[in-house]
Amino acid sequence: YLTLTDMGSGEIKEVKIKYVKKYANLIGLLTSEGVVNVCPTVKTVAEAESVINAYTDYEKRIAEGGVYAVGIEYFN
Repeated sequence: YLTLTDMGSGEIKEVKIKYVKKYANLIGLLTSEGVVNVCPTVKTVAEAESVINAYTDYEKRIAEGGVYAVGIEYFN
């Protein structure tokens, strides 16, 4: 179990970790997990790539070590 804070509402949420998956690249993550689940503020893979790669060194770090998805289930 893990406790997270909803960045929009500030509400504290308790979640259960359902899975952790590693992807070799961002395209694999976005196509397998779905853009809306990874980056809900955008609509396309290209937009999500742009938002995520805007973080310092993300593109390089993903190329070197992959990227992870953590699936969760809400309890409250």
